[in-house]
Amino acid sequence: MKFLEEEVQYIALAIMGILYVIKILWLARMKAPSDKAPLKGNRFQGVLKSWGNIFMPWSMESTRKHPFFYLEFALFHIGVALTIAATFLIPLASGLMTPSSSKIFMLFI
Repeated sequence: MKFLEEEVQYIALAIMGILYVIKILWLARMKAPSDKAPLKGNRFQGVLKSWGNIFMPWSMESTRKHPFFYLEFALFHIGVALTIAATFLIPLASGLMTPSSSKIFMLFI
């Protein structure tokens, strides 16, 4: 059973990493659709504002009308991020998984 403790975890992490790299390379090869709208303002600022909308719920009408859905969205994604982090922390930095940090992880997961 010792084999199942670490080696399988490393193999699973390696497979996940390889698949992420393959997916990123595949997406990078795809041709971006052309934008037919006339240019307005700075593209870089537009991209930052678009990505930043996730962290500015007051700027989206849907979250002003349904704040519970934004809270649900945020908690879900925090839980997913912590789950992914735990897959690396448990085998590679188990000292960081103290009882108090483990409780935080379990709460969100």
